[in-house]
Amino acid sequence: MLIRTVIACLFALAALPAAAQTFPDRPIRIIVPVNPGGGTDIFARKLVELIGSSLGQPIIVENRPGGSGTIGTQFVIDSRPDGHTLGFVWNTPLTAAPHTLGARYRLDSYTPVLRVGYSPFAICARPDFPASNLTEMVERIRANPGQYTWGNEGMGGVMHLGVQRVWQRLGLDLTAVPFQGAGQTLPAFLGGHITFYGGSLTGAVPALRGDRAKCLMLTTAEGSPRRPAARASARSAWPTWRSPSGGA
Repeated sequence: MLIRTVIACLFALAALPAAAQTFPDRPIRIIVPVNPGGGTDIFARKLVELIGSSLGQPIIVENRPGGSGTIGTQFVIDSRPDGHTLGFVWNTPLTAAPHTLGARYRLDSYTPVLRVGYSPFAICARPDFPASNLTEMVERIRANPGQYTWGNEGMGGVMHLGVQRVWQRLGLDLTAVPFQGAGQTLPAFLGGHITFYGGSLTGAVPALRGDRAKCLMLTTAEGSPRRPAARASARSAWPTWRSPSGGA
């Protein structure tokens, strides 16, 4: 129920209502611990759209960004355990954050409910960047140490740690710029404030479809049928790294 390259995961507190037959008896809140516009947020809102009015109560998506997803996640865990407050997260808040960001919650603090979707992480450049595949991108960065920047979902997250490890193994010098989800990273990237977008492929789709970005790497062996060049280059350069992102 969690893998963020993007895997979205819906979770609740460990204790569930005893009188389940009366559930829900008021509006349900789904807490998304990032800003609007990224892959996790898109997954959450699509889920609510699909559920519609079938539960007989409104479902409200509420964004509570901060701390690489830990602030919104902690809010859910601190809420009343009656099933009316759910968290919709990718894997960072539940897997990396307790170890890298000092999150107060543990694996037994919540109960996974549903794995909703999956999206690989992507590294994208603007169309005018002088590289058409991952190999050329690496060569360009290596020839210009310290010149380029890349945005990510937040310090200490799965994307940040995974990509930094790859940069180190390849001997590349880039500056990491943390954001609170792709909803912040993408505008900064398109505005020219950072060189590379680093985040879920889902969050980058509007820019890719509008030919305002090109995808140079995907963190998945399967890749994307719409981005075969990115898949092939990722495979050849980083055959051992597979990191998904999603919502639960």
